[in-house]
Amino acid sequence: MKKRKIYLTSFFIALFLLFLAGCSQKSQEVPDKKVTVSLNNTKTIPTFFFHGWGSSVNAEKHMANAAKEAGAANTIVQADVSKNGTVKLNGTIPKNAKSPIIEVNLEDNQSGKTSYVKDVITAVSNKYHYAKINLVGHSMGNLQIANYINENYNNKKIATDQ
Repeated sequence: MKKRKIYLTSFFIALFLLFLAGCSQKSQEVPDKKVTVSLNNTKTIPTFFFHGWGSSVNAEKHMANAAKEAGAANTIVQADVSKNGTVKLNGTIPKNAKSPIIEVNLEDNQSGKTSYVKDVITAVSNKYHYAKINLVGHSMGNLQIANYINENYNNKKIATDQ
């Protein structure tokens, strides 16, 4: 029994020393790199950000602001979608906008209705006449986007390379 305690104690001491050795190693410093973004023909392609179930537009703000700060976009607008599908755009997208971001805020954020995706895309496309768009979703937002694409992939009135 005494040998077992010695072995266990030795094991834990060795484990602790290995842990300390790992913590004390100087981490290699990575030089700061400037992020460059290739914007080949994407200056006028907006990106829609859809939040998840039970969430709100606040879930996308950090990611959208990071994209703007990195120079990948220069405009962020919010699209509020009511329970009946009415879309209200807060802000405008200027003609010189580079990869504008549309943060979608669903009032009815727990229904999973895919018509909301179509409603907001249609409203923005009707106002700004975009031929192509990017769609980004978190959690249930991804499922709504997938269902929207599945339901509309043969619709010739909707850009097929969304």
